[in-house]
Amino acid sequence: MSLCLSLPVASQVNSAHQSAALEMLRHSGFYERFPQLHSVVVISFVQSNPGYRVYADLIEELLAKHITADQIAEQTADKLTEQFSLQELNDINAFLQSSSGHKFAETLSLLSEYTALSYTAELKKLVPQIAAVIKTRRQAINEEAHRKNREERLIHQEYLRSRRSQ
Repeated sequence: MSLCLSLPVASQVNSAHQSAALEMLRHSGFYERFPQLHSVVVISFVQSNPGYRVYADLIEELLAKHITADQIAEQTADKLTEQFSLQELNDINAFLQSSSGHKFAETLSLLSEYTALSYTAELKKLVPQIAAVIKTRRQAINEEAHRKNREERLIHQEYLRSRRSQ
């Protein structure tokens, strides 16, 4: 007799648990922030795939057409049900429905924005250092390429000399 263990899949999570996770997303401002998420995803995608940069508008349009907030909410809720028990989700929802919870949820997007702005400001401070490191690495790569070319020319010249002397 073999014993097979498996993790619960989304269909095995009870509907109350899933509903509580979706409620948490609603109360946390997920749907209000979702349009920003589209833009962030597009920007991230085209930055990591520069060949697609000229298609950013098309990519954003396709995302908007084929990926809905409800679809992502369902997938996110699945992950939340793995992280939080039903009771924990209910407790979080109770908090989010309180006046302090409302204020907290409203500031989540501001916190994300402030964090991104702070991170960007710190990154801008590093630009001279980044540029210097890139310059140094490019120089080292170029020097290595020149060294290899010189070696190859010397080997080729030595080969030609050896053939002439034969």
